[in-house]
Amino acid sequence: MKTLRFISAGLFAVLLSFTFAACGGDDEEDGTNDGPGNEQPETGITKRLKQYSYTETSGEDAGYSYVMTFKYDEAGKIERIEKYTSDNDESWSEAYDYYWDGNTIEEYNDDYHKMTYRIGAIDNLVSSAKYHDYYYNDNNAKISFTYNTSGQLTSYTEVIYDETDKYSFKWNGDKVVELREEESEYPEYNSTIKFTYGNKKCSGYYPNAGEFVDFSPITLVHPELFGCKINNLPTKANYFYDIYGEVGVNNFTHEFDQDGYVIKLKGNGWMYHEDDLEKHELNYEYNYVWE
Repeated sequence: MKTLRFISAGLFAVLLSFTFAACGGDDEEDGTNDGPGNEQPETGITKRLKQYSYTETSGEDAGYSYVMTFKYDEAGKIERIEKYTSDNDESWSEAYDYYWDGNTIEEYNDDYHKMTYRIGAIDNLVSSAKYHDYYYNDNNAKISFTYNTSGQLTSYTEVIYDETDKYSFKWNGDKVVELREEESEYPEYNSTIKFTYGNKKCSGYYPNAGEFVDFSPITLVHPELFGCKINNLPTKANYFYDIYGEVGVNNFTHEFDQDGYVIKLKGNGWMYHEDDLEKHELNYEYNYVWE
């Protein structure tokens, strides 16, 4: 089950197969640094995401952070992702290596697991994934994906032993307006996120869209394979648990480089904690480096 903190940190962006052509924004969004590049829809500049970092800036988990760096091959396909995490009192690192072979991608997370992705020959979207755990030496986790006729992700289902989790996406044009999580083991913790948008768009794509499909960091650099490559920017998210009702609100602001690529996201709001059902402040920041 996703934790609320992870969802709140990873929400935003919303899923559609766009080209890499740059695009501009329209009406001004409060608290947003537009940057000169946000008015350049014809630049034709294509950049790759080289670094992705997250920091909690206040609250009881202030100081928690991680940084991911990305290495690509000559064709622009991801080869390696390195992640360094710091949680105040401790820190650790891990790496993901990728091997491409036709319509198959193999992902190795150090010595812990192997994930095999199958890509459809016609639509070029990932249709399924299979997980192998080296520690337990089993293959009991599988993921399947469904898309609409526009190539947008509408759901994915994780099956682990006899447990099934389903994640569904409701679209309004090129915006995801609702994300729904349903669990077989703990149905009382089924949850929903509802999104509000302004008129802002970014060049390239919005990296946090990959956080919706949160089982692997490959979605951050190849969202086009998972139907989640978008450039609309949400301004607000409301979070709900079926058992409690509304449990959180987050607001988002963004900053851009001169070419219109988003380089910073700031989130602020509150979330209920299950241990005390009290509101807790949540403020965090994402930073992105493009080349």
